[in-house]
Amino acid sequence: MVNYHCAVEIKRLLESVRRSLSYANQTPHRINLQIWIVNNSLGDRSIQELAKFRDLAINIIDAPGNVGFGRACDIAIAQLWPLKNRPWIWLLNPDTTLDVETLAKLGAVLKQNWETSWAIAGTKVQTPAQKIEFNGGYWNPKTGEILPVTETQQDSNSTAWVSGCSLMFNPKGFGDLIPQFDPDFFLYYEDFELCWRYGKKLRSPTHPSPIVLLPGITITHHTSSIIGRQPTQKMAWAIEGYLLALDKCAPPLVWLRRLIRIAIAAALSRIQGHSGKWIGLMRYCKKRLFKNDHGLN
Repeated sequence: MVNYHCAVEIKRLLESVRRSLSYANQTPHRINLQIWIVNNSLGDRSIQELAKFRDLAINIIDAPGNVGFGRACDIAIAQLWPLKNRPWIWLLNPDTTLDVETLAKLGAVLKQNWETSWAIAGTKVQTPAQKIEFNGGYWNPKTGEILPVTETQQDSNSTAWVSGCSLMFNPKGFGDLIPQFDPDFFLYYEDFELCWRYGKKLRSPTHPSPIVLLPGITITHHTSSIIGRQPTQKMAWAIEGYLLALDKCAPPLVWLRRLIRIAIAAALSRIQGHSGKWIGLMRYCKKRLFKNDHGLN
């Protein structure tokens, strides 16, 4: 998980992990668990107090600064992936919680034979009121639509992308590759781009669906309890991330059509005194002007 001034939310998550782990260890589906927290807010020393959860193996890594979600995750992945017994890696938003039975169910799912057929998995995500927030990702390259599925699917294991709110890497599905987020993204749509990129690289006749939803696993998301504190920045990061995703993944004509529509909407909103869309558009344009090849695998 990534911390940016959200020690209170992470403490709530850890308390739910502790309850779920205690339950799982009383079942045949025991879990060996380590918790890694990448600290994006160096001045926030309250995160160190979470080490008081002595019954949980907690590791805290300081990032160079607020490097965003994907780049922070990559810091932990770089330390975990080279280990001899390469672990499963589960990325969780700090404003999520687990049900008591979540880890026992996860242990049961991961021990099934189908585990080697996929590389990236997500889970169903619900609100505290148990309303479905994410049950798979929809992608239409002809229109540029990148949307979460918010209803029950008949085939719950099929998905185009999964949410970084609850995303798992299976080392057996990656082979010699190391999962990396694209560092162009600060926040929003980096999960979609990662799934799109590795979905193309890892798909084969023997592994036709490298991206799946884990059956029967649901986590609760206390939506925007962190980023909701900065509504202008939230909008700016969302616009920037969306345009970056289209730039990298959509046909040029689709990207151009969406760019024009967003530019018009951003100009109008700026006139009305709302700057979030305009800031996001300008950030995107700056990055596209200085486009880099990051050498992603």
